[in-house]
Amino acid sequence: MSVETWKSIADWFTILFIAATLVSGSAALILGDRINEKQKVEIEELRQKNLELEKSTLPRLIAIKSDKEGKSNIDSLRKFAGMRVEIECLPDAEPRMAAGPTCIGS
Repeated sequence: MSVETWKSIADWFTILFIAATLVSGSAALILGDRINEKQKVEIEELRQKNLELEKSTLPRLIAIKSDKEGKSNIDSLRKFAGMRVEIECLPDAEPRMAAGPTCIGS
């Protein structure tokens, strides 16, 4: 084969390699975008789960509520005012957190 033929073959291979680079680069960009979108969805799901977990571990409070007649949800406990009370909790993290410093036997 002549030198011109080899040059022509080399030129065609160069064009093919450039085309292959273009195709593979485009594929990498497209697939990368799809992966990013999928990861965004997964991150949002994990964020929601973390928020739910944080909410479940917040300190518990006993709310005092009154109805329209002025009766409170703790009115029935007023007759025990002045009595010593011990709050005992189970040996588990959640009851301990709910009872806070009032918990004995921890």
